[in-house]
Amino acid sequence: MDIYSKVILAMACFNALVVAAWVVYLSATSKREIDSIKAKNAAATLTPLNYENWLAERLATNQRKAKAIAEFQALRELNGDINAVLEGE
Repeated sequence: MDIYSKVILAMACFNALVVAAWVVYLSATSKREIDSIKAKNAAATLTPLNYENWLAERLATNQRKAKAIAEFQALRELNGDINAVLEGE
């Protein structure tokens, strides 16, 4: 082998070592980050879902939505009546 191929081989080996070291570093760092996230999640307290409150809020929302739709339809009918008067029907 001439010197050129030896230099290329040495550079390839050096790059492989750098990549391997970087992978080991990232795996250790990721493990620490995952452990810290797990600790935060374990410390967080979850509020249980109260079905009765959710149902009451949902029904109230549906009633407000139905009221808004009814008002819109009433205004639409009023607009149609006004247009009929303006057109002379």
